[in-house]
Amino acid sequence: GFVDPASVTPATPQFELQDIAYSLPNEPEATIATSVSHFYRGNVQPDSECKLCSDPAKAIIFSHPQPFGCSEEGRNEITVTVLNQIGVEVEKTAMVRIFDNFA
Repeated sequence: GFVDPASVTPATPQFELQDIAYSLPNEPEATIATSVSHFYRGNVQPDSECKLCSDPAKAIIFSHPQPFGCSEEGRNEITVTVLNQIGVEVEKTAMVRIFDNFA
């Protein structure tokens, strides 16, 4: 991987994701809000020897910040992209399974 020139340590952002299943509330037009933190395996936040990018809008990008709804019943792929301060980017995917109990 990449190496931080200042410390000569690996600079690749480190994080693991987990798949999740959600059951929508039993009502028409139901949605369920999610957070990128729900997908971190063991609730361990991303980290990098070089620190994460100082711009919060670029440091961690979650591909599905809006709530999941009935139209997304079934399997959905999400991506999380993490960028550190020296420009090294890592993208990982996880699956979200949505169950619609109202259907």
